[in-house]
Amino acid sequence: MNQSVLNSVGLILDIIGVVVLFYFGPPVLNITKEGHRILPFDSNNTAETNSNKALAKKHGIFSKLGLGFLMAGFLFQLGGSWL
Repeated sequence: MNQSVLNSVGLILDIIGVVVLFYFGPPVLNITKEGHRILPFDSNNTAETNSNKALAKKHGIFSKLGLGFLMAGFLFQLGGSWL
């Protein structure tokens, strides 16, 4: 592969990663600056709880996938600059 192809692939992966992170946001840690855990309001509605768990799982997967696209894109660009 030549330099321009690697750079182009890297930029495309970066764009995909940014779009995914725009919709899902970065992975967040539920701990405050003081070191306390953020506890969500406990709902007795099991359907809502299950829906929230599924949403949290989906968010976690896609936010990490977006970061993975960004990292892969930067690695392609780095490889292109070394050629």
